[in-house]
Amino acid sequence: MGGGGVPAQRVLALKERRPADAVPLLERAARALWPFTGGNPGVGIVVARIRAHLALAHAANGDPEAAQRAYRQAERVLAAHDAPELARCREVLG
Repeated sequence: MGGGGVPAQRVLALKERRPADAVPLLERAARALWPFTGGNPGVGIVVARIRAHLALAHAANGDPEAAQRAYRQAERVLAAHDAPELARCREVLG
């Protein structure tokens, strides 16, 4: 994953303005990693970063309710880490 980042394929779909492709990839990644969050706090941060990107993808897809849900899940973890993803979410989601 390189530096605790979100795998490139998922983020690339979002950055290439293909949020419809990004949503299922990000959801699948968050679900796959979730079982490992209890034993490793770093994994929890990765999952939260994925959820922040998921919030942006939902917003780009025109689903503000799903975007807010994903943002709230990410915010609980990322707020303590001054993550740039939160700033971007706040900018996009208002």
